[in-house]
Amino acid sequence: MNIKNKKIGIWGFGVTGQSILRYFSNQQNSNNIIEVFEQKAVTAQQNNVIVTAGASLFQSSDPLQFIEHNDLIIASPGINKDPYLQYANKFITEVDLFYTHYQYPIVAITGATGKTSITHLLGQLCTFAGLKTDVGGNIGTGMLDLITHDRADLCILELSSFQLEYATRFAPDLAIITNLYENHLDRHQTMDRYFEAKSHIMTQQTNDQMALLPLSLITRCNGVKTQSIRHFFSWDLSTESELLKQLEPQDGLFFVRNNTVIFRRYNQEQDVIATTKFPALSLKENWLIIVSALHLLNIPVSVIAQAADQLVLPAHRLEKVITKNGITFYNDSKSTTPQATLAAVNALQNRPIHLLLGGLGKGVDRAPLIAQLKGLVHSIYCFGGEADELYRLCGQVGVPAYHAGTLEESFDLCMQQAKSGDQILLSPAGASYDLFKDYQERGEAFKHMAIDYGN
Repeated sequence: MNIKNKKIGIWGFGVTGQSILRYFSNQQNSNNIIEVFEQKAVTAQQNNVIVTAGASLFQSSDPLQFIEHNDLIIASPGINKDPYLQYANKFITEVDLFYTHYQYPIVAITGATGKTSITHLLGQLCTFAGLKTDVGGNIGTGMLDLITHDRADLCILELSSFQLEYATRFAPDLAIITNLYENHLDRHQTMDRYFEAKSHIMTQQTNDQMALLPLSLITRCNGVKTQSIRHFFSWDLSTESELLKQLEPQDGLFFVRNNTVIFRRYNQEQDVIATTKFPALSLKENWLIIVSALHLLNIPVSVIAQAADQLVLPAHRLEKVITKNGITFYNDSKSTTPQATLAAVNALQNRPIHLLLGGLGKGVDRAPLIAQLKGLVHSIYCFGGEADELYRLCGQVGVPAYHAGTLEESFDLCMQQAKSGDQILLSPAGASYDLFKDYQERGEAFKHMAIDYGN
């Protein structure tokens, strides 16, 4: 994808937009003219970045004028392109642009939950195994910045459905879908469309590339046209035995039997690793995916035991913040789906839990989550834009609950109820945009409250 002598429009100027600008401004002799379109107020620092790169800020607030004024548009993932499909020939996705210029093997990971932890842990393990590993995508490092890095052995990308939705070229060497639960239905409208966006991670793969997929999704996956070598995984085959009938002989399968991960293909079985060797750092389901990926990448799974003491999760994923007056605080701000919050609650069942629940549901009904939380948590403290509705749902199923407008107010209510031996868990099961810029800002706010409590 050699782009020269074009008017290029960059729509959105967050992490992705700035990465795109750096990429194009570093192209020599391209004679491209670059414009940035940002519907939010641009800071002085952002404006300086634009000017320094030789680009300009598009002045109109009308997206149509911006699209029509440029030859090519690269939009940040959060921008919904559906209203502008008549201009589809102008749009290029970030992942397609990356794929055509990145020269080394790519592992791409998507899913409703677990993808951030899996990306970080797999990246650390590959590095520990001696591979020069690039890690980026939807986790803070713009993927186009990785193109300028020195030679790599492997790149591991976390990708959202937004990043994959309109991809037409992207074909990673190993495509991983962690799971599929209701999420982002405010954007995708239906689960079929949500899965279709996710499935673009493998639709362009060739017959020498691989996909690693949940066995629970085999019916959906059988409807995806791909040439890749498929491998499925399942923690509990007893609940998915009927799905085994849909496997093709050439499909691989990773599953657990007698506390051992086993790989089966063409009716041949191989023991991979004992599940007792999984570190407690993350969920067992995440470790099954990580082990399966290592096996497919021909990296000895023994690296897990060798690196166990050095592995760390990124912030805001069931992060233990502090213990004060016998009360332990956990920051799980990254949990923006009901499944992630339920997993966090289940992981902390040793002591009473006071759960801070809030944010925006993204079109997902959180009533089933609250019903499941009955008996698992001491009480729920609802905050944010949907606090009243969450509080009402708690009342319907008889979960002790409180509600307030802000996270700080809910925290204060929580501290009036908590006592020594209890746990305070921020795991909102919703997006942060009602009150915060992103989940990181929300998590940092909670951490400051916890650290300052009692001072």
